[in-house]
Amino acid sequence: AERINDLGFSELGHLIARVSTTLLLKDRVEEVYRDVLGEPAFHDLQTLSELTVKPCSEQIMLRASASQVDTIFSNLFRNILELSSEMEKSEIQVRWGIEEDPITMEREGQIRVADSIPLFVTTEMIRSRYIAHGLGIVSQLSSQLKGSICVEDEPDFVKAIVVRLPIQDEA
Repeated sequence: AERINDLGFSELGHLIARVSTTLLLKDRVEEVYRDVLGEPAFHDLQTLSELTVKPCSEQIMLRASASQVDTIFSNLFRNILELSSEMEKSEIQVRWGIEEDPITMEREGQIRVADSIPLFVTTEMIRSRYIAHGLGIVSQLSSQLKGSICVEDEPDFVKAIVVRLPIQDEA
């Protein structure tokens, strides 16, 4: 009976890990972008932001559910699309990779969503919820997932919103 309990507990742990992790996929990010473009708020959008997705060569399994990852991307995309409505042309670039924290030496997933919208945004503005355009949701969710969000410079773009989240280590 004890052996059966141990096996059951182990299998339950594997099931929970599978449900609460998400593999970052280019096709899924593009699908979330199309879904956001299909929302009523963006039907009259004159200028579509051009989306480029550049995944890294290494697969990244985030410790977050698929719906949480979708919520992060959809709110970042909504923010950019809302702000791009006055522009003739805008660009969005999504990149991701794995980086190692220089202090803790833990590896984490880094999602960079860069845009060409000339709006001044700082990390402090996002964290203090000063920005209402969906970034508060992303900030709250990344914090809940034991990650972080910040604004960084991005070559060839105005800025990048960078979300860092824990990754699932390979078993």
